[in-house]
Amino acid sequence: MLNSAELIDPCCKMCNSKNVSSRETYTYFFKLSSFQQPLTEWIDSHENDWKPNVLSAAKKWLKEGLEDRAISRDIRWGIPVP
Repeated sequence: MLNSAELIDPCCKMCNSKNVSSRETYTYFFKLSSFQQPLTEWIDSHENDWKPNVLSAAKKWLKEGLEDRAISRDIRWGIPVP
């Protein structure tokens, strides 16, 4: 995943402005990492139900380790998260 604080020479894609800033924010995460073991076991027990390319991709993601994913943003549109 991309960490915006690590961008090299960031600029706005709309106007090419180099005036880029950061701010504090709160983000909720889906803790995918806690599903690593159960998903691995489930996929291993259902290998015959998957197409080979899908199985290979799923196993690759699991081998690399699942990372927690952001599920919210502090923007004015979208679906509210309680």
